[in-house]
Amino acid sequence: MDQKEQNLQLAIADFKAGKFKFGSEAARAYGVPPSTFNDRLNGKLPRRFAHQHEQRLTPTQEAFLTDWVLEQDL
Repeated sequence: MDQKEQNLQLAIADFKAGKFKFGSEAARAYGVPPSTFNDRLNGKLPRRFAHQHEQRLTPTQEAFLTDWVLEQDL
């Protein structure tokens, strides 16, 4: 998970725990766009997961292929 996603998850967790009265405060505290914060809070998936069904390879196949290419490069 990258840093932006971690910050977003922390902002959501702290907001749900009651550390912030408003979502915009939590988003600002963690440097997350308020629109992204609200979308995720309402159940919207990250783009990489939302469009997974449109990809030709499954994540497992993609990881295997990536490892194979890197091995061949060595």
